[in-house]
Amino acid sequence: MIRKAQAADLDQIADLWLAANIDAHDFIDASYWQSMAPLVRGLLAQSELTIFEAAYGGRILGFVGLDGDQLQGLFVDADVRGQGLGRQLLDAAKKDRAHLSLHAYAKNTRACAFYSREGFIATGEDVDAATGEREVIFEWQASAI
Repeated sequence: MIRKAQAADLDQIADLWLAANIDAHDFIDASYWQSMAPLVRGLLAQSELTIFEAAYGGRILGFVGLDGDQLQGLFVDADVRGQGLGRQLLDAAKKDRAHLSLHAYAKNTRACAFYSREGFIATGEDVDAATGEREVIFEWQASAI
């Protein structure tokens, strides 16, 4: 089930953020993500979060975080990746917006391919100052139809 996150969800969301980053970004040392976790937890509490919750047990399987039209992150538990949860969360994010933008690490080829399949266009590049890693800037526009 997809729903807006509540304060009680924050621990699970923060844990998923950390695990998914370590898993998806093996080109960045895990200690970086661990050191960022307290700061990110605070930022998550201030973000617009939509979660995908398991039908039984209330386990959060994925989430998307937005700051206005900036997609801050889309994370899906490793156990259920490739099952369409990310697409459903992204569709929920697109629902009431005409435009979205995001940055994805260029070395995260799985994420870059996903966003391209979902209608995002690579419009530029940047370098993440904290990691020195190259990022692809993606933009999405709702169709006028």
